[in-house]
Amino acid sequence: MDLHHVPSNLVQLSQLQMLCLADNGSLGVRKDHQEWWPEELTMLTSFTSLDLSSCSISCMLVALASLSNLGHLDIGANSAFPGIMLPLALGGCSCIHSLRMDSCNLSVLPTCLCMWTRMESLILVNNQLPVLPTEFTRIANLRDLDLASNNFLEFPTLLVALTNLARVDFKGCAELQVPLHMLSSLSNLTLLDLTCDLSRSGPRWSAVSVLHLVNLVLDSKAMNETAFTVLRL
Repeated sequence: MDLHHVPSNLVQLSQLQMLCLADNGSLGVRKDHQEWWPEELTMLTSFTSLDLSSCSISCMLVALASLSNLGHLDIGANSAFPGIMLPLALGGCSCIHSLRMDSCNLSVLPTCLCMWTRMESLILVNNQLPVLPTEFTRIANLRDLDLASNNFLEFPTLLVALTNLARVDFKGCAELQVPLHMLSSLSNLTLLDLTCDLSRSGPRWSAVSVLHLVNLVLDSKAMNETAFTVLRL
């Protein structure tokens, strides 16, 4: 089944907590959000998890700000050019603790995302991000950050302010250069993935600077063979 709109009679499910609409590719095609998301559903404040991945959405619903208990939001694989829009009004979704925005063609991080200060997990894999905004430091509770396959050339120095970070993934950011002193500042970091094509250039790191790690992944793809190295400290 490929839905063209969300059924309004879902409002009768007053205790509904999780709604998965993933892979309904016709849902947001050439439509304003009012055409596929019934206004009545803003009454379902029991929502804690919403999956709208791969639904051809170009702009997220301002109405989501009314879902006061929404904790997990997946809007991955909505790759409308120049990237899915998150209206500033969505900053009111103050309970969001987990967000997936992989493969959304993002070159700039939406401002409202930095207003979700309770967020602990943020997946931004396979976008076009070259930098993070200074407002990113507001997400002080962030523990899991996946920035794999983006366009970072330098390690975002502002991450040093996010002292709760436990997992950071820069896999596939082949030009990334990591200043040694930055890693030692992330004292709660237990997993760091710097996997890239080392035949082009490699991340600069030092074992002395990452002694607190449990898992360090430096898988390297050489010119004619693949070598895997996992270091556990």
